Amino acid sequence: MAVDSLVIRDMVQIDEEPATKERITSIPVQPKSMSILKLLLRPPVVIATILIIASLGIQGMLEGLVPLHLVDTLKRPNVNGITFVILGLVFTALVPIVGKVNDMLIDRHGERMRYYVMLIGSLIMILAMVLMSLANAYGVLMVGYSFFALANLCMCIPAQSAYGDFINGAGTDSMARGYSIGVCAWAIGGIVLPSIGSALYSHLGFAKP
Repeated sequence: MAVDSLVIRDMVQIDEEPATKERITSIPVQPKSMSILKLLLRPPVVIATILIIASLGIQGMLEGLVPLHLVDTLKRPNVNGITFVILGLVFTALVPIVGKVNDMLIDRHGERMRYYVMLIGSLIMILAMVLMSLANAYGVLMVGYSFFALANLCMCIPAQSAYGDFINGAGTDSMARGYSIGVCAWAIGGIVLPSIGSALYSHLGFAKP
């Protein structure tokens, strides 16, 4: 009986060992937190933040300057409302397209494509701004404004998704901190650049009244 008890006890211990090891190895590793300052020092976050400030700031600046341009240069004060309706429709149509193309390029060619898309958006924005500044007809202005919408999305969509992708890849639990940087970038761009644009327009406007 004593021998049988020992054999049974050893068999129980042998059966319990794998389960114990399995429990030990299945304990999840707690992700490390990352401060906002450390996030801001990472190149993907820095680039995304700068582009959001630029694109959203310029958008806010144009929302104040385009109505003035319509009055001073094009002498079309009666199309102010429809101008932003058209712009909103262009944004609405392009958002899913730009988002899908951005994800497709990243899936096929890797993370570096995010930065190529943002670079292309920056170049398109420069061309759109030049076209809008030289526009002497309402149709030309709206073509430039539509290209601006495309450029804005090419910059903002990859930049906003960069926060989440970087944090997931870094294995940190600072998702909310990452996106809070993006929200602050929106606010900074919306406050600073429209003020600068209005000040420049008051001194160097398209046409003096």
